[in-house]
Amino acid sequence: MAQVHVRYNPYRMETKIDVNGKMIPNDSTLYKVVKGKRLQEWVGKFPQMLVDELNTVDFDIEFYGMNLDWDDFEDAFSHAKEKNIVKKLNMRFVEGRSDKDIEEMKATVFQAAEGLERHKAGRIRLARHLILSIQRRSQTLLELPRVLLLMRRI
Repeated sequence: MAQVHVRYNPYRMETKIDVNGKMIPNDSTLYKVVKGKRLQEWVGKFPQMLVDELNTVDFDIEFYGMNLDWDDFEDAFSHAKEKNIVKKLNMRFVEGRSDKDIEEMKATVFQAAEGLERHKAGRIRLARHLILSIQRRSQTLLELPRVLLLMRRI
């Protein structure tokens, strides 16, 4: 019985496949079919491809990903078992980060970006203030390059 671990990330369209504890090689048919594609594009053919690539009909499969993708994945193997493409099948699902988790991470990133924008705006205000100070005090033009240099760093 082949031990297969499939990890699918729909946000990156990235699929990682381990067979018996080893990553599949980049030149394998499985890798070429799943690379950079949505699960729905390849999952219907996946059970037959596993049989062909691994030369077995007995599988112990663990799928790590989202619930909706698991439904499609499980359905493909159920159909394969009904058609006797796959004989013995054990399947487990490990839920990946939910959309809610992803949204919370996005919100954190956006908050950090807003903080950077406020910081940048503060530096711009400081540079403007320095220029106005120089102009008001009628200081020599020798100080102007220093202010311009500060503005370039912004």
